[in-house]
Parts: sequence; structure tokens; C-alpha cells
Amino acid sequence: MWFRRDEMIMKKLWSRITLGRVARYGLGLAMASTFTLGATNALADCRGDLEKYRMDSVLYEECAREALKNKDSELLYLVGLWNHYGIREKNFYKPASIELYRKFMTQAADLGNPDAQSMYIISESKNATPDPKVQVYRQALAAQKDPQSKFRLIQLKQIEGNLTNADIDELEKLVAMPKNYEDTFFYAQLLASFADPARPETLAKPIELFEKLLSIPDTEKYAASIKGQTRWQLVRIYNSSPKAEVFSKAEKYLLELAQVGDLLAMSEYAKAYETSKYGTLSAPLAFAWRAQAATCARGTMSEDAFVKDFAEYSKNMTPTDLVAGVAYAFSLGSSFKCMHDNLIERKIDGNGKVVAEDSSEAKTQTTPNQTVQTSKEQASKEQTSK
Repeated sequence: MWFRRDEMIMKKLWSRITLGRVARYGLGLAMASTFTLGATNALADCRGDLEKYRMDSVLYEECAREALKNKDSELLYLVGLWNHYGIREKNFYKPASIELYRKFMTQAADLGNPDAQSMYIISESKNATPDPKVQVYRQALAAQKDPQSKFRLIQLKQIEGNLTNADIDELEKLVAMPKNYEDTFFYAQLLASFADPARPETLAKPIELFEKLLSIPDTEKYAASIKGQTRWQLVRIYNSSPKAEVFSKAEKYLLELAQVGDLLAMSEYAKAYETSKYGTLSAPLAFAWRAQAATCARGTMSEDAFVKDFAEYSKNMTPTDLVAGVAYAFSLGSSFKCMHDNLIERKIDGNGKVVAEDSSEAKTQTTPNQTVQTSKEQASKEQTSK
């Protein structure tokens, strides 16, 4: 998803939380409104439930209450982020609320959470009369001399347009430290933003740093998220090249993203086969990747759009291409796992309480795999009738 500049600013402050948890826990854009904490369901543990269940109204309120009651700065920060962007899940929509964002984020910042302090400074920077707390938080960040705090200050200065050569030198020192993956990603991204796609030599260093990040052991914290973002950066770098031999290098990273279940990557890869973007025109492969994207989108807010796209594309295929596409689709489906981890979706009654799922209830919705099977049967009939 893409944001206006002020929203992109927020995304650049990807702390250790935003690299891992926030993306999973339903961070999304929404219209500004208000949301009150009213339900009385007291569930066991916010963090534990976030690992098990899809975000819903009960889980949001559970986490908000827990954050306030325990003065948990990390959880206050997370709930603050939800209120800044709003939450969009397939069956749960919580509009953004600047009032609640400030309530949770300032409490986290007052407790000394540096991520909350950084976030609040940036969000207030666009206000004509910023909250006086901004200066207090800035001084608190500047007083910390550890590498992570130095990195946050450099990020702030870059976002505000006040980055100096001395800051770049400091950033290079931070990047040279072992396992400083976030700093390395930020530095590579910064260098790439200054580069000229028509002059490959200006992209050599950021590409080198991005490639280095792809070698992070999978056991490292947030390795999958960092590698995913890195591959998208490489896709964009190579796709921006005017030279065909350089442009084509993007396919490798787009395929790697698609193979780990990235919905956008699967969709883009399908379109690449539809348009011969990377030199191969194949309706069956375009069908197969659309089928996989639709399958992996099940249970997400994007499900309807991906299923519709898959169905519409299937209608215009020849029987021969459809048979080949179905074969490719089944092959893809058995070769990798969807990124979406199919968290449990709970039913909420009219009183805002969780109700037990009726396991005997018939599921009438057609799944993408069923659609693929139907397409296979349809193609077989058409071939037989000829």
C-alpha cells in the first residue's frame, strides 16, 4: 500500500516493533473518527491473543485496556499506532483517531519509550503549533548515547530534511557495527534515494548493502521482514533502469517475494506474464499466479479483490491455456506456504462478546482452490466437446 508523504514519514520510523508486530497486527489506513473503549470482555493476554487471533473489536479493546492498566510502554505505543493509521481487517474496521493516538502515544513516550517519542515528534511536526512535549521528547532522545538512539536521531533529521555530512559519517559507523540490520537498510535506502538510475555506478553501494541484508540468517529477529523489504527495494531499483539487461534483474527478487507468499508480489508477477514485462508471455502462468494470490488472500481484507481478479482473468482464457494454467496452479500451491498465517477469526455477537464457532456450520463460500478445480472441469468439458 502507498501513502502520502506524511504517512510515509511514519513508515520510515520502523522500529523493532514495526518491523515485526505492527505489520501483522492489522496496521492500515482509515478515515479519521473516534473509537471508545466500552466492551467488558476481559480476555487473558493481549500479546498471546495477538499471536493466535485475527484482530477484532474485542482484541483491540483488550490490548488497549491492558496497555493502560499495566502502563506497558510498548503496548501503549502499539495501540497508538493502530489509532494513527486505523485498522482494516476483513471483518473489522477501526477508523483512525488522532485523539486516541495522542492519548496512547504520549503515555508511551512519557514512560520513556524512544519509539513513541520519535513517532510523536514526527507526527506533530506538521502541526502549526506542535505540542510542547515534542521538545521534551527530543531532548530525551538526544540524551541517550547508545547506537539505537543515535540512529533514531539521524532518522528524525533525515525526515525533517536536516541531515548533515556528519550525520552520514555517524550512520556509516553504525552500519559497520555487527548485526545492525535496520541501520544498514536505512542507509542503503538513503543512498538509493540519491542515486540516478541512468548511472549504474551510483547504485552500486546501495545494491551491495541490500544484497548483504539478504544473507541475514533466518534465525535473526525480524529477518523475514527485513529481507522482504530489501527485495522490494531491489525490485524498484532494477525496474527503474532504462537498460533492458538491468531491468530484467528485478524478476529474480519479485519471484522470491512471490514464492514466500507476498500478495502484491504474486499479483505483480502474474501481470508480468500477462504483459511480457520480463520477456515471457504466458497466459497459463499468469493464471497460476493469480490463483495462488487468491488462495493466499483468503481471510484477509484483500480476499474479494484477489478472487474477483482471478475469476475475471479466467473467463477470457482459451481451454488449452486453462488446462495448462490449472496444472501450473496446483504445482505452485504445493511448493510454498502463504505469508498470511491464517490466524483464527472469532465471531463477535451484538454485545461485543466472543461467541463459539459452530464447527458443523456449512461453509458456502467458494475458495480459490475450488475455483481452480471448477476451471479444470470446465476446460476439460470444452476440450472434450471439440
